[in-house]
Amino acid sequence: MFKVSLNFPIGRTFEIECEQCSNKYDYDIELTHGNTEQVASYDRNIGLEIQYESDISVNCKNCNDLIETKLDIWEYPIGTIN
Repeated sequence: MFKVSLNFPIGRTFEIECEQCSNKYDYDIELTHGNTEQVASYDRNIGLEIQYESDISVNCKNCNDLIETKLDIWEYPIGTIN
């Protein structure tokens, strides 16, 4: 396993679309050690590029259907989220 270099928690806003009612909303999501896992790293020109995955579950603000999705988060260069 790789050493996680990000400083958690990290708050981000993501647009998520509900498959049930097709509404799109911005959700404020907090990435933490508990919901984010480092899955890969790659040697690049200016250092490591690190890939993280985060499983997110939220309820639709319109129909209350459960929305589950996986986020891919990339850190490159170290300390910069892409």
